[in-house]
Amino acid sequence: MKAAIAAGHAVTVPAAKTIADGIAVAPYRRSTPFRFAQKYVDEIVTVEEEEIANAILLLLEREKTLAEGAGAAAIAALLIKKVAIKEYPSAVLVCGGNIDVTLLRAHHRARAGERRPLAGCGLLYRTGRQPARASLAW
Repeated sequence: MKAAIAAGHAVTVPAAKTIADGIAVAPYRRSTPFRFAQKYVDEIVTVEEEEIANAILLLLEREKTLAEGAGAAAIAALLIKKVAIKEYPSAVLVCGGNIDVTLLRAHHRARAGERRPLAGCGLLYRTGRQPARASLAW
């Protein structure tokens, strides 16, 4: 999508194996997603495979949430500061658990010897009478 927005029209990019297969989509047959992105999306950033895998592991370790690569891509962008949360309230949707655990296991083994900084924070807020917990990780 980033290449299409830059070009001003739908483009075809080479297929690639990725941990974020949910956003590695085939070329659009219709222009609706492209027009929607042109109109409503302010910025598109890209993240590397390693950055996505780190975000998946952080979500798993700190939040006990298994997200697929596509679902963790936005968290990856925040972690490496490709996007900044400005003065406006912000939210990141994290979704999916459709992940090849062998890829995740191999990545985790590769990182086993390194020391990772503690990251993440929790936020408690109330909705009506019921307390609810929203967790953010960055």
